[in-house]
Amino acid sequence: MFIGGGRATNFAGSRGIYSFDPATYAFKAITTELPRGANSIAYDAKTETFVASPSSKSDIPNITWVYSLKVGKWEKKATNPCPQDTWSGGFPLVYHEAMSRVIAIGNFEKTMCVWSFDSVNFKWEKLAT
Repeated sequence: MFIGGGRATNFAGSRGIYSFDPATYAFKAITTELPRGANSIAYDAKTETFVASPSSKSDIPNITWVYSLKVGKWEKKATNPCPQDTWSGGFPLVYHEAMSRVIAIGNFEKTMCVWSFDSVNFKWEKLAT
């Protein structure tokens, strides 16, 4: 089981990605770093990666950060298009197992939209508005 916490900016306290062992009730830090502007993360079980929410266009345009458990570090991926325009960070990222995609739901481009992220090809796709 994994949990992500903290904001990449203006946050006091623990942040990063942690694994939790229910047998011992213990947390273990996987990384205590989050990419700049990341507000939400989701775990893609198929690729064993974490996907961070894209930050605003004015901050880092068309970039999605991905953390690979195999590599053990955050990697910056060029992703265009990308759900960034009016991202406020208050919207969730979740993994949809049947689709094998990370899903972002939020107020992008001044309207509610649903996007999916393909963690194999590092590509966002707008699904619905």
